[in-house]
Amino acid sequence: MRIYWFWPFVHPEDLVVPAAVARPGDDLVIHTMEGRDDFSPFERPGFHVSATLAPVGDERERSARWALVRTATYVRRIRQRRALLHREEFDVCHVVFLNYFTDWIDLRRIARRRPVVFEVHDVFPHQSRLPRAL
Repeated sequence: MRIYWFWPFVHPEDLVVPAAVARPGDDLVIHTMEGRDDFSPFERPGFHVSATLAPVGDERERSARWALVRTATYVRRIRQRRALLHREEFDVCHVVFLNYFTDWIDLRRIARRRPVVFEVHDVFPHQSRLPRAL
């Protein structure tokens, strides 16, 4: 089985779960942000980390610039995810940390071609990052 695991904020210690999911003969690709940790020690046949997703900026939260940069980053990530899913054939797509702004649209598109599994984190944000007016 080919498994695509979209996980922008993965840490090396998080890899125990996907590593346990991948069975002999499976091919699991974790798609995460560039500039994250070095994942090469964890890679093995059938288990690969692709750290190519657009990173987020460090603009001041609750500012208009922060909102614009985040929007551009999220749109870029959708394009990157779509490109990888178009380039390679996967049996299932697993999305960790749903993006409230984009995934409600994009996951429908993905689900037309393959099963989608997703995890919901932060349903009620414990740290609001939007401008107070919103």
